[in-house]
Amino acid sequence: MGVLLHKVSLAASKSFTDEDSEDIFQDAIAEIKTIINSSHLERQSKETKEGGFDIDLIKSNKDRIEDYCKFLNRIFIHKRFEADE
Repeated sequence: MGVLLHKVSLAASKSFTDEDSEDIFQDAIAEIKTIINSSHLERQSKETKEGGFDIDLIKSNKDRIEDYCKFLNRIFIHKRFEADE
């Protein structure tokens, strides 16, 4: 099952406020975390064994920025990127 929520569409709708759309996204993320925490691994793919399993959706903005800085630091060897607090 899948559900697609788009913040711009929700915010443009007359029936949702910005606060409502943020609540909808937070509720969806909480539900995703519940599903992940209650599930178990039946079979691990080769890609997951080698690269791990990571879901960006449930990361905070700070975590995403820190991951992007790590990515940039691997590419730009002579530069150092850090997340700004």
